[in-house]
Amino acid sequence: MASNIKRLLTAVYDGSMSHRQMQQAFQCSPRTIQNCKQLIDDHNLTADKIAALSDAEITALLPDKRRTRTNDSYLPPDVEAIHRKAAKHDKTFTLRYEWETYLHQAEKAGCKAYSYAQFCRKVTAFVDVNKLTQTLTHAPGFELQVDWAGTKILYGHLDDPAKASIFVASLPHSGLIFATATKDEKLPAWLDCHRQALEYIGGVPATVTPDNTSTATLMWAADKRLRVINPNYQAFAAHYGFGITPARPHRPTDKGHVENAVKIVTTRIIAVLQQQWFTTLDDLNTRLRILVDDLNTTPMTNNISRAELFDDFERESLGRLPDIAWTNCTWAKAIVGHNYHIRYDKQNYSVPYALVGKTVKIQATDTTITIYCEGSEVARHSRCTGRQGSFTTDIAHMPDAHQQTRSHWSRKSLIGRARRFGPHTEAVITQLLNGVDHEAQAYHACDNILKLGRNKKLHRLEDVCADLIATNTPASFTRIDALMRRTTPPPAARPRPQAGKANRHGTLHHGLRGADAFTLPTTQPTANTNPAADQAKDNHDD
Repeated sequence: MASNIKRLLTAVYDGSMSHRQMQQAFQCSPRTIQNCKQLIDDHNLTADKIAALSDAEITALLPDKRRTRTNDSYLPPDVEAIHRKAAKHDKTFTLRYEWETYLHQAEKAGCKAYSYAQFCRKVTAFVDVNKLTQTLTHAPGFELQVDWAGTKILYGHLDDPAKASIFVASLPHSGLIFATATKDEKLPAWLDCHRQALEYIGGVPATVTPDNTSTATLMWAADKRLRVINPNYQAFAAHYGFGITPARPHRPTDKGHVENAVKIVTTRIIAVLQQQWFTTLDDLNTRLRILVDDLNTTPMTNNISRAELFDDFERESLGRLPDIAWTNCTWAKAIVGHNYHIRYDKQNYSVPYALVGKTVKIQATDTTITIYCEGSEVARHSRCTGRQGSFTTDIAHMPDAHQQTRSHWSRKSLIGRARRFGPHTEAVITQLLNGVDHEAQAYHACDNILKLGRNKKLHRLEDVCADLIATNTPASFTRIDALMRRTTPPPAARPRPQAGKANRHGTLHHGLRGADAFTLPTTQPTANTNPAADQAKDNHDD
């Protein structure tokens, strides 16, 4: 330090350097240069005298009055303990509260305390130095993360639009993203979206990581925080051969890759789709698939696309898809009717006629209806998606000559019952039996029509049937029932008690005049037989 001051004094005495040059050369302040000038003037120093000064003399002439700053008097915060508290993910933890606690500790110890900003810097420095942030690595083909996007897309009719939910799946190793739209977020849609995602990537990963939606996990008990995998979701996983590792509750970082994928889909795909209108869900998915393919084939910042990374490093690590794709399956119970058919989803399916009156179980998939009785399969049909109320009948399930175990359900019995109402009713019943592929399909409708003629309504049923035949109108139970209700006369008014007669309680009241006393008599006008008299009366009135 003293040698540096000696050179500075020499430069000031010579005047060969400007102040700025001396500040840069000797790393000193303008005040130090001014003090050197004052020292030379006060002691009449020359170049020889300056060169003869020792270090002790220079220090005595120009002492260093700067304070040596030290942090020894400050209480160092226990940043390691603070980080351990933060690692517990306690919602009540804040750095502000920890700093206030640190202030009390410093005051109690008789030391100075750091400001809040400096306190936060020390905590951040500890985290950075100790590398407490973990970088996750994902093995190729090991994990598929799935989630729902929070933003929905409107589609359908403009007056009454529907909301489509967006399902997002991603492979963390390559970054490949899949997205599709569904009409809801229920279990069938959830499983079908998984099927589409697996078919899109062309294989099966080792595990799938969802969140804790009810379609993925269920609460084990109301008083416990344990959750179990949805049985239907577990059956789907068993069919494809992958494990389910749900994210921990309130830990979105367990599936951080798909969270970022949802953000990408929302900003780069959903934002584009919201500017367009789609009348059907299929049109929406067609456009959505194009945008997803563009997203996966677009090069990223490293000039490599997600699709290229997937093809080069991850496709071969996936498991093989099963030969038979998963289909949604639901179970129901039904009682076999007298026409040896069961009804499911507003459609009718036949079973062997010997099962009439028994309870059977129905297994329904997207394409097949399978019927079981006492644990054995008794019938299998392709699922009917046509007009409601259609019949799907297997000829092998029908008895000989369509005879049921009860004679009440036969062509002869129904026509015989209709003949008692009249020829037109008989003609309508015959028309219904001849209008179906298998006459047993019309048994139930014919029986309901004949039941409409009970309770003294024989003539009305016959009249309605006669009108249908006369107008050549197709007959059906609903049409005949509506016509009979329309032609049914209103019920007769109850007669009111008369004077001198017993009322509904059987009591005579001779002092009451009855309802007739309060009714104005109706008189009929008589024809005028004397026009002259009438004219005279009019003149008198005038």
